[in-house]
Order: sequence, then C-alpha cells, then structure tokens
Amino acid sequence: MSAVRSYRGQKAGLTRAEKAGPAAVIAECRRFVAEYDETGAPWPDDWHRWNIALGDASYAIARETGSWDGLPQHLDDIR
Repeated sequence: MSAVRSYRGQKAGLTRAEKAGPAAVIAECRRFVAEYDETGAPWPDDWHRWNIALGDASYAIARETGSWDGLPQHLDDIR
C-alpha cells in the first residue's frame, strides 16, 4: 500500500474529525494535503468534501474566537 491512505480511510478520518470538533477537522485536512503533497498522487475527485469541512471548521472557530487570524479557509491555504 502506498503512503497515501486508502480513500475509505481518508473518508473515515474526516468523519471522525468532524465528530471530534473543528480543531480536529483542521488537523485532518492538514494530514490529507500532506499525504498528497508528499506522494504527488492526484487528489480524489471529491476533494471538495475536505475543503467544505475545512471552511466550516474555520468558521466555527472564528465565530467562537471572533478572529480569522491564522485559520485556513481553503485547502490551498494549508500548503
């Protein structure tokens, strides 16, 4: 198996992170991007699933803290 987790593993990781909270989602999205940047493998067709989760998590944290400082709003912000 390659360094990139299986698609099922990636989806499961995102689902677990969404249940754990916004900080976990951001960490999982960073892991997702790092996996693909490290291997150069093409992103899955529904990469937007992680992008939407990242935006929602960043918004939730910004709403709680009152600041967007340092929060990624798109997967490209993680790179």
